Amino acid sequence: MAKTGKPDAWSDELWAVYEKYGDFDHVYVESCNRFLKATLDLYQGPIFELIGELAQVCLEQDMEPNPEDQLDVYRDWYKRHIKWKRPCFCGIDDWFVDSEGTPLMKPDDEKEEYVPPTQVRPWFLGASIQLAKRIAEGEVPEPRQGLLSKPKSYDTRAKIQKYLTESGWAVDQLWLEEAPDAWLPNGTRQPEQSKKDFINGLFKWLNVFMTWQLRDKALARPHHRKELRGGAPKAENKHEEMVVRKMFGESISDIVVAMQDDLPPASTGDPSRAVNERVKNMAGYLGLIPSAGDKP
Repeated sequence: MAKTGKPDAWSDELWAVYEKYGDFDHVYVESCNRFLKATLDLYQGPIFELIGELAQVCLEQDMEPNPEDQLDVYRDWYKRHIKWKRPCFCGIDDWFVDSEGTPLMKPDDEKEEYVPPTQVRPWFLGASIQLAKRIAEGEVPEPRQGLLSKPKSYDTRAKIQKYLTESGWAVDQLWLEEAPDAWLPNGTRQPEQSKKDFINGLFKWLNVFMTWQLRDKALARPHHRKELRGGAPKAENKHEEMVVRKMFGESISDIVVAMQDDLPPASTGDPSRAVNERVKNMAGYLGLIPSAGDKP
């Protein structure tokens, strides 16, 4: 196998899908995770409250919550805690398209047909819903009953805090670390089957399986809809933290004071204007406010 290019054991289809989705928007995912970390570092209380209320909806509706109820939880939370002068932007989107603009489809077992995949927007709400579901399913230690009866009790809040701060909270990038325990349609060699045919069959199925995984999982990751002038944000500039601070009500002047060491020398002439511009651009990049063509 060559050091670059398609590995010998890979099918042409798997290689094509990998080139398209293998590291799809990984820079954007890293930016999303810096945003999540900043929310935990600066405003833990409101985040714990949002996760707890979304988990409560899961429990009350037998782990199959109505999406509109989840959106309502977010809207109410937004009114209580988000202080910038921007309306709440959230919804269910089916905007996935391929490079030619053709809508991507996925199978729906209940309808027995292919349907457009959907995603909660903003992705921040989607990440919150995913974490809340894990908590409601008991992946956070006891007391689960605390979530069911007293979603804002001290014990439950402490459990959520422990889970978030010790295990971290990030958009999942480890979805392809290992194959499921049972992933072969038939993992036993038949008596009439040669070892060569059996091994070739394993490689063929693995190529098919990984092609499905790469294509399907890519749809579940956050996708940016607005490019940033100057390219993707750099971690050292802390643009995501500026957005978090502004969302939760800090003034531009307060942000300048708190983050003056993170402003480049070129912006010292008018730091307030520089911060305001970065907040506006990053809010659109992170999908927290509508982009051109979006419905508010």
